[in-house]
Amino acid sequence: MAPTTENMKNLFGPRATLPSLSDIYTTRINALQATNTNLREENNRLETYATEVNNKNHDLTVKVLELETQNLRVAFGAEILKQLLVQRLEEFEKKVQDLEARENKVQDFEELQKKVQCFEEFQKKFEEFQKTIDKENHDLKEPTSQIKSNLTKFKLSNRDVEKPPKEHNGVRLKAWSY
Repeated sequence: MAPTTENMKNLFGPRATLPSLSDIYTTRINALQATNTNLREENNRLETYATEVNNKNHDLTVKVLELETQNLRVAFGAEILKQLLVQRLEEFEKKVQDLEARENKVQDFEELQKKVQCFEEFQKKFEEFQKTIDKENHDLKEPTSQIKSNLTKFKLSNRDVEKPPKEHNGVRLKAWSY
């Protein structure tokens, strides 16, 4: 038996119909449109995400600049404080030196006051001694014989004192005592 079309239908079962070319293109176009829609949605999501990232990046850049500005202000303030501290330290050291000098002056003044006090005490004692001597001398109307003899001896011993000869331009001059 020769195969016939009828026999062939029976051999492979009912004959399947092939889709038409327009159905294939329509299916294909629908699939491409769905893919295109999905890609557009994904693109929109990515653009939104990129915009958010750019905004966050901008915000972070602004924050970094603000923090750097704050750091510069703090560093500048710290430098000013260092200079101020050095200046205050120098002023303090000068005041300490002035205070030490004043303390030395006070000590010198106190020592001088002690010396003045000692001198005043000595002067009082001397004045008392002088008063005592004046009183004793006043009580004596005439010098005693011992004092007279000592005074006479003193006058005699000083009268004949010979001075060494002087020279003037190679000539010896004799000094006369009167």
